Parts: sequence; structure tokens; C-alpha cells
Amino acid sequence: MSIHAAPAVDLGSYSPLLGCACSDYLFEHTARMRHRVCTGEQGIGAAQYHARALDGLIGSLFCAATGAMVARGKGQSQGVVLLAAGGYGRGLVGLHSAAEVLFLCGKTADEAIVALAASTLAPLTTMGLRIGYAVRAVDDVIQQGLRDIGRAANLLDLRCLAGDRDLASRLLRRARETIFTPHRAQFIRLLRNETVLRHERYGGSAYLREPELNLSRGGLRDLDVISWVLQTRGSDLGLAHGEAERRMLGKGTSAALSGAREHLWRARNLLHLRAGRRQDRLTSEEQPEIARMLGYPEAKLGVERFVREHSLHAATVAAAIDRLWERAR
Repeated sequence: MSIHAAPAVDLGSYSPLLGCACSDYLFEHTARMRHRVCTGEQGIGAAQYHARALDGLIGSLFCAATGAMVARGKGQSQGVVLLAAGGYGRGLVGLHSAAEVLFLCGKTADEAIVALAASTLAPLTTMGLRIGYAVRAVDDVIQQGLRDIGRAANLLDLRCLAGDRDLASRLLRRARETIFTPHRAQFIRLLRNETVLRHERYGGSAYLREPELNLSRGGLRDLDVISWVLQTRGSDLGLAHGEAERRMLGKGTSAALSGAREHLWRARNLLHLRAGRRQDRLTSEEQPEIARMLGYPEAKLGVERFVREHSLHAATVAAAIDRLWERAR
């Protein structure tokens, strides 16, 4: 979503070097992430590093914009919190993936909050950073979740970056009380239906020759779905996510899923690096170079081994999600 409202303050007027400082910061951390990706040794670690770098940049701009608005007598009449959403909320951002944020306020999302969002994100859009955003009040987010329970999974990924943390706690508490606990069966059923439709579109086998690392069966989105189901069930049992996973799927499966997640992120990061953009399809043309960068032999046998091991990881995820549907049922 693009910023249409005019920024309430121009942060560059407070610091003429702000644009250069932000660009240098982003360039330095992007270079470090590229180095981590190039070694082929880090998948999740590189994606987490990217998310933390964005945390520092976006959180600082939010605080600066808030302070500048107060100094000019344009402060908000209500609390507001900046939340990371989607994959960014999970603390994982691919090299060329967009980051999503939510500006959450307690009452109506008025012009002051919209202007704060514009002031915070303007320097980032100037740098060409892909940022999706929304400005919502707590009640609006809850009502939206009740209208479309299948999409309410987005609430499970929210993570506080800066601002009024009590607002974030209030939202998550209400989401549990009004959406996930009373409508858990419907939520899981809708998740399953969406998963089936996605597999029909992007590939319903764990043994695809050219899998979509994110959306095919056994991909990263299936891991997200597993996490969402475990969160809703685990919160009712008072269990942390890791303990819920081990109890519902078993220790061996939990460890195997960690290995699959790391493999998928390593391959995905390398695809982004080579394409210079978001690219999640592991094509036959890319497989030899990705296999080489991951340490497999350069010969054809090495590519076949890489593809076979990828299929085994995908099959692990596929079996886990099937087992989870049965447990949930």
C-alpha cells in the first residue's frame, strides 16, 4: 500500500543528513546479509539478521517522527504502537521480500495517526525499500478478523517494534478471547481449505521437479500454517510454541521441521540473491548453481542429491501438516 497522506513532519528538515544516514545503514546491513547468504551457511540466521536491521531502522524513524510531531504541537491524542506483521512479524525477512507494518491505535484511526505513518515511512520509500502498511484501531482489527476468520492468522504474527506496548497486548488478548478461542474449529477448517487450494495452484506434491519454495506443498507457508495452528492450540493449554510443537507432533518431528525450515530458507535466500529480486521458484536452471553454493558437488549427481534432499524436507513438512489436521480434527 502506498503512502497517500502528506507527512506531518519532514524528518529531513531536522537532520539534512538523515537520508544519507538511512541509506548507509541499509546498505551496510544489506551487504552483511548478502555475505551471510553467499556462504550458504545461514538460512534462518540471515533472514533474522535482515529483520533485526529493519527493526532498528523503522523503529528509530517511528520514534523520531513521534518526537518531531510533539515538538510541533501535532502530537497524537491517543496511544499508538508500531507492529511488524506477516513474515516480518515472525522475525524473518528474505533478501528481496517486502516488510509489512501496522500502525495500531486505541480509538479511531484519525488523520494524526495516518500522518505519523506517512512521516515514519517517507524516508524508507524514498530509498526504494518495499514497505506494506496499514493504519487501524483495535476495534477495527478485531471486527475485520471476525468478518474473515481465515485471514485472522495475521494477528498471530504481530510483533511490537515501538510505541504503546499495552495496545499490542490488548489487541492480542481480545483476539484470543473473541476469535481464536470461540472460533478455533472454524479457523483451523478455513486454514485447511486455503492450504488445499494453494497446493492445487502451486503443486500438491512434495516431490515436484521445480517447487515453489514458499507456496508448494511442504514449503515455508505450510510451516507457517503449522505454527498458527499450534499457537491457537498451545495458548489454550498454556504452552509455549516449541513445547506445543513437541507435544502435538513429537520431538523427532519437531527437530525434523527445524531442519526443513533451515534448508528452505537457505535455498530461498540464494534464489533472491541470484535473481536480484523476489524469486521463490526453484527452477531447473537455478538448481545447479544453488546446489553448488550449498556445498553439493558440481556434477549432475550433486544436483540430483540436492533435489532429492529438498524433496525429503518437503515431505517431512507435508507429513507434519497432515498429522496436524488429523490431531486438530
